[in-house]
Amino acid sequence: MKKLRKKAMSEQLVFLVVILIAAGVVYFGFPAIKERFGSVAGVDLVAACGDDKQATVTLNLANSLNTSGAEVFDATYYMIGAEGDYETGTATTGETETLNCGEEYTLYVVAEDADNGDNSKATDIVLGVGAKIVDGNVVFTPNKDQYALRWKGSQHGVLEFKAWDNDAAGWMCDSDDSCSAYETDGVTFESTTNGTALAVGSGGQLDLTITARATRTDTDFSDFYTLILVEAPVATWEEPIVKVDGVRLYDQKGSLTPEEEKQFSSYEYIYKLEKPIDYAGVDIDFHMDALAGVDPSTDPQIDFAAAGNYLSVDGVTVKRGAAKDDSSSSVVYTVQDITIDIT
Repeated sequence: MKKLRKKAMSEQLVFLVVILIAAGVVYFGFPAIKERFGSVAGVDLVAACGDDKQATVTLNLANSLNTSGAEVFDATYYMIGAEGDYETGTATTGETETLNCGEEYTLYVVAEDADNGDNSKATDIVLGVGAKIVDGNVVFTPNKDQYALRWKGSQHGVLEFKAWDNDAAGWMCDSDDSCSAYETDGVTFESTTNGTALAVGSGGQLDLTITARATRTDTDFSDFYTLILVEAPVATWEEPIVKVDGVRLYDQKGSLTPEEEKQFSSYEYIYKLEKPIDYAGVDIDFHMDALAGVDPSTDPQIDFAAAGNYLSVDGVTVKRGAAKDDSSSSVVYTVQDITIDIT
């Protein structure tokens, strides 16, 4: 009887130990098990990274638009570890960071100095064991004491424009009397005749093709997406018809981030373009009718705002959009604008 009782107690004890181990795995998770045994994915972290389990990570951001494949450029970044480590820097041309070996990190590049080239969208991994692109950011886990990470992104740039009047079948001149040449941010396009505003009149129309392109061969204006912003009073104009590559874009004012809604509230119509605007250029067909009985007296404006990553005001979170979450909802990249002179 005593032997049976002891056996039953032994079985209960074994069962209890199994339950406690299982509970520990569920509660503490695999990172705790990894930390306890000093390994991850079959790698002995002490053997790979030393007793301190530290990795020296070398960062290089390559310009995907440079055909030589050798150009790298600096950008501001934030690295957030899955177990709480947090690092930041401003150089991605051989910069090194000391990180926790075996900890997964997400690297976010932000548009801190946008007009001078800061890119925030990662497009491809060149070098880095196990590294991958997730939603335009770099996710990696350093697994040895020296870890090289090289990824691609297109260097950011600003825009230049040409405008074709489909009705007059000619290039529109700018306010500096130049026709057919590309013009930079802030251009005012007139008619196909130098010094003459475009005649629209009551019930008339604008039927234009605007070509937008980056000013340099190795840059791209659009990061994650571009908002095409149209200022055209509803008391004067019908809703525009905007097409890219023959596909119509529709007004997105109801689908913006809260920060974008605040920053761009003065625009009547906002369209979202999700394709690069590099040196090859993008043609945007723009058609807009004046209301019957209304003679347009306000020059329409067509602006371009690119969206990228930025650091939130909380100092920790990386957000994305064309406007930031600061008190003024400031733009992430400098807005590029066109005015059509009809007065």
